[in-house]
Amino acid sequence: MNICALVLASDAAAPAFGRADGYMWPLGGRPVIARVRDTLAEAGIRDQLYIIGQAPGPFRQILGEDIAYVLQEDAGQPGAAILQASSFLESRDGLTLVVPGNMPLLEAETLRQALQIFEQKNCDALWVCAGNDQEPPRCRETFQPDFTQDRGGGLYIYRTARLLSVLGRLGTGCHQPAQAEDSCPDLGLALAVFEQDGLKVRCLTWPGQELLQVRNTASLNQAANWLSQRIQQRLQQQGVTIETPGLTYIEETVSVGAGTVIRAGCRLYGQTRAGENCVLGPDSTLEDCEVGADCHINRSVLEHSVLGSGCRIGPFAWLHDACWLDRDCRVGAAEISNAVVGPGCVIDSRVFLADCDVGEGVRLGSGATTVNDDGSGLSYRSAIGNLAMIGANSSLIAPADIGANAYIAAGSVITEPVPEFALALGRGRQALVPDWVRRRRARPEGDHLQPL
Repeated sequence: MNICALVLASDAAAPAFGRADGYMWPLGGRPVIARVRDTLAEAGIRDQLYIIGQAPGPFRQILGEDIAYVLQEDAGQPGAAILQASSFLESRDGLTLVVPGNMPLLEAETLRQALQIFEQKNCDALWVCAGNDQEPPRCRETFQPDFTQDRGGGLYIYRTARLLSVLGRLGTGCHQPAQAEDSCPDLGLALAVFEQDGLKVRCLTWPGQELLQVRNTASLNQAANWLSQRIQQRLQQQGVTIETPGLTYIEETVSVGAGTVIRAGCRLYGQTRAGENCVLGPDSTLEDCEVGADCHINRSVLEHSVLGSGCRIGPFAWLHDACWLDRDCRVGAAEISNAVVGPGCVIDSRVFLADCDVGEGVRLGSGATTVNDDGSGLSYRSAIGNLAMIGANSSLIAPADIGANAYIAAGSVITEPVPEFALALGRGRQALVPDWVRRRRARPEGDHLQPL
């Protein structure tokens, strides 16, 4: 049977948004409206019409250039938009599903079950609304909700031919209940007219938070927390340990391998992929990162970076802007940006490593720095060969070229290439003045030692 969906995404459908871009708010790594689209597609409903109240540009940017849409000219109730969609429905038979575009927690399996109940009960219209969390889904045949008080809550399933005939009459004001304020009916009034005509209308109550509509930032946060709980339950069933679920946030697009432990305060965003047997956290943030197996990340921030297996990061490290670390690297409280680091490297605390290609087994001592910016906004790339040793508090002035097995003495400023196996010193010679302290302490008050 053909099933089409009308997605209500106008300002009238969610007037409490207060912003035209409310349907584009991110939730779990995807915009609210995109989650509704994907759920419908997963349920096999790809014939979709979006009823919007603004220029289609932002919707097309998220949903694709080929989306079907209609502008809702009437700023009344959501049901008015269905009248404008009548030409879309006239060429279709079967069922029409009406879904709010701000219902991002809806699952495809829920839609399948609702459609199955619709057919089993041989309904002409079915209203799916939120029920008691302690009760299973229940189709109420004797319970008569006050449809005139419903302002578009929940979702609706209609037989398309019945819906068209009823809406056509409502559009002329016929059979409209006295409570209505104008000739543009909302969805609840449409159900009321179904009942007046003796058509079979049922109410399906559904437990949980799936029918929550995001109307403001408070409900957006509520949806995000509930979605994160659902994601965490799925990961735990796959063998992931989450020590403190209430203090952990994981987006739906994240994947985590079995045996991994996620500690309190972790936030995993975007396309992050973590391998098996890792320890993430506590208090770590990963965004669009790929983490190999058996990695430990402690109180650190990683953005758009890749870690090989067996790496140890943190505490207080920051990796960003396309870093790539090979296996078995050790990183302290350092900042690494746009660098490629070979296997087995050790990067101590207070290191700043940017725009650099680092070979295998390199050691960067505490405070070592690559000076990659000339002050005008131009950056230069440096290279450090295999098994090189960069002493503490050294500065490599880019574009630096450090050969394999070279040693850079601590505190050096390196401005020239260093060949392999060489020792480079780039600092002032130490001066020694014997007994200077004794003479300083013994001087009369007001007297001054001669300068060095």
